[in-house]
Amino acid sequence: MIPIDLQKRLALKLKLNKIDNCGIAAPILLNEILAKNGYQTKLIQGYGSLNQETCWHVWVEVVDKCFALGSEKLDIGYIIACLNDKEFEKCNMILHTNLAPNSSEPKTDTEVLDNWELYQSDQKSFWKKQSTKVQNFRAKAMNEKW
Repeated sequence: MIPIDLQKRLALKLKLNKIDNCGIAAPILLNEILAKNGYQTKLIQGYGSLNQETCWHVWVEVVDKCFALGSEKLDIGYIIACLNDKEFEKCNMILHTNLAPNSSEPKTDTEVLDNWELYQSDQKSFWKKQSTKVQNFRAKAMNEKW
């Protein structure tokens, strides 16, 4: 399965299981599933710009020989938002690793940042901190044939 299809499938499963608001766990889980399935991936922290607002954001980049331009950005958070609100599809989310020179201070959620830092330092503790529902979903997803 190609990464973009896997991302959509994962987003639908998260919504079906009513855990589509799991925050930073969604891109991290997507990254883990893709890596388990043989893709070269990396989590990228940067910024998402949407309608003149910028916020801190995490997405997955897939680097694979099948992508002629080098890598593909996968933003499962955006996909989930579109599933929850069809109007969101009309928005153009721009992902970038650096702030534009004249941009305003990005919006950040301290809990999300804390979770990101925890994942970077101790992945096991990060997953233990997630809800039981998210932990169980992850266990099933990691054993599933994608």
